[in-house]
Amino acid sequence: MRSNASPSGLRSEDLLRALLLRSAPWAAGAGASTILAFLLIDGIEAAAAAVAGLGLVVFFFGVDVLVLRASAKMPPAFTALALLTEYVFKVLFIAALLWGLSHWTTLDLHASAVTVVVTTVTWVAALTVASIRTRSFYFDGPADDAPESASDDDRPAK
Repeated sequence: MRSNASPSGLRSEDLLRALLLRSAPWAAGAGASTILAFLLIDGIEAAAAAVAGLGLVVFFFGVDVLVLRASAKMPPAFTALALLTEYVFKVLFIAALLWGLSHWTTLDLHASAVTVVVTTVTWVAALTVASIRTRSFYFDGPADDAPESASDDDRPAK
């Protein structure tokens, strides 16, 4: 049986919530600061493009959260497969969206790109710090009551 607690002692659902509550405000602050900087430096059009960049980051990480919540009761291999599959679809969707934005709008994609990079780096760094502080991994390890494999010393001689 799988344990529903992480190495930090938190249940998986509580751990995900704790990691999000500790990392998302930093990313939101970085995104808001970038939007404000573009508003002051380049005007409303650049700020609108920066908002679009922040929306891309929220979409990219938000889908992961939805998949993790939907697959919380599934085996870890299923969760990993689901995350890898949705990652491919997210990248293709975002590529198509950016292509469309570059051809059909006058948004400053440089402002969007800068916002995406700043917000993503901040979010990943904050998530890493939160994981270290909670002493947790993104995925739970095997349960403690899982049978261990026999070592060379435990095997009978032939």
